[in-house]
Amino acid sequence: MSRYVGNQEFDERFFNNYIKTIFGEAFSHSSLSTEKLFLECNKYALQLRAFTSRANRQYYDMILNYGRNDDIKILYERKEDFKNYLKYMKGISTEKFYDEDNEPLPCLADFDKYFPYVYRPFRSKSDLDKAIENNEELYMPYEKETMVSQIEELYQIIYNKLQADKVAHNHKRDNHKAFLYALEQEKLAIPEIIKINEIVNDSDDIHVGFKSVENTILKQNELGFETCPKSLVPVRMQELIYMYNNDWNEEIPKFNYLEELKKFNDMINKNAYSANEIAKESEILEKKREEHDNAILLREAKFHIEFERIHPFEDGNGRTGRIILNKNLIDNGFAPIIIPKEIREQYVSCINDPVNGPTRFAEIIKILSSSQKSMMVSSYRDLQGFEPYELSQSELGNKDNKNLETGESSVIEDDTRIYPGPNVRKKEDTIY
Repeated sequence: MSRYVGNQEFDERFFNNYIKTIFGEAFSHSSLSTEKLFLECNKYALQLRAFTSRANRQYYDMILNYGRNDDIKILYERKEDFKNYLKYMKGISTEKFYDEDNEPLPCLADFDKYFPYVYRPFRSKSDLDKAIENNEELYMPYEKETMVSQIEELYQIIYNKLQADKVAHNHKRDNHKAFLYALEQEKLAIPEIIKINEIVNDSDDIHVGFKSVENTILKQNELGFETCPKSLVPVRMQELIYMYNNDWNEEIPKFNYLEELKKFNDMINKNAYSANEIAKESEILEKKREEHDNAILLREAKFHIEFERIHPFEDGNGRTGRIILNKNLIDNGFAPIIIPKEIREQYVSCINDPVNGPTRFAEIIKILSSSQKSMMVSSYRDLQGFEPYELSQSELGNKDNKNLETGESSVIEDDTRIYPGPNVRKKEDTIY
C-alpha cells in the first residue's frame, strides 16, 4: 500500500516510520518551551565541564601511577571519604533506583567518575594549613578549598542537571505521545483536541480541559493580543470547528488530482490532443492543482491562527495547535512542518494579524511543507537506493497503478485532496 505526499508516492511502512520517528522526534523537540528546557540542561552540562579541573585530573593520575605508597593509600582513603559523604550526608544510593515516573534517581555511579577531578590530598582546610606549616611537598598549585566543599558543589550541579534532564525529556516525551495520539485518530473532535492537550501537559500539574483561569499573552512573549475569556472558550471553539468544516471547507475547489491526471493521460494515449493542446491542458491542470492546494493551506492557516488567538487551554496551546495543524496537513497529503527559530518572529506576527496573517502563514506552511517533503525524498533515497515514484503527466498513463485500476488499495476522494488508504476521510466526514 502507498501513501502520497503531493504527487510523490511512498511505501506506507517507510511513510509511517518517517512521520512517527524521524519527523516526530524532531517535531517534539521544536517548541520554544521545550527548547528552553534543553537549554537549561546545557547550562548545567557546561557548569559540570567547567567544574572538572584538568589540573586535578593530572594530579590524581600522577599519584595513582607514580606516587609513593603512602600517597596512594591516602588517595583511596579520600575516595572512601568521597563516597561516604555522598552516601550518608546526601543520601545517595549505591544502587540505581527510579522514581514514580520511572526516571532514574542519582546514585554513586553518577558521581564516581568525577572523583579524580575533585580529589585533594587533605580532608579539610586545617589539614592543608598543617601540611603547609610542616613544609610537606605538594605536587601541584593547590587551591585552598576543602574536599567537602568540592563534593557539595559537584552534588548540586549533578543533581540540578539530572532534574533538568528529567523535566526536558518528559516534556519532549509528552509532545511526542500527543503527536502519535493525534495521528491515530480518524478525526479530531473537541474531546480529541482536549486529550491532545492533556497528553502535552501530562508531566505538569495543569488543569485538564478548557482553561479554568484566564491566561494572558504578554508583549514580552512576542504575542500582543488578548486571549478569549474562559467563559467563551467552549462557544468559540464550536464556532471555529463549524467554520473549518463548512464555510472555509466550501472555499476549496472540488478537485481530484489523480483522477484528473489519469483522464488527461488517457486522452494522450488515445491521441486526442495535439502537441499544443497537451501543453495547454497540462498548464490548466497544474493551475487547478495549485489553486486547490493553496485553498487547503489557507484553511489550515485560518484555523491555526484562530485557535492560537482563542488560546483555549491553560498551557500547551502552541504545541497543541501545531500538532493539530500537522495532523491536518498529513491527512490532506502534505508533508508536516516544523517552525524553525529563524522564522519564529514571522510566525508570531501572523498570529498577531488575524486579517492578513492567514494568507502569509499559508505561504510559510507551503514553503516548510515542501522542504520537509524534500527531506522525506532524500531519506527514502538513502534507505532504498532510489527516489520514490513521482506521478507525472507523461508517466501516469503508462503506470499500472493499483490504486486507480484494481481498487486493491482504495483512493477516496476528499473535498480537499486525494489521499490513499482506508483511514482517509470521506467528503461527508468532519475532522473536528
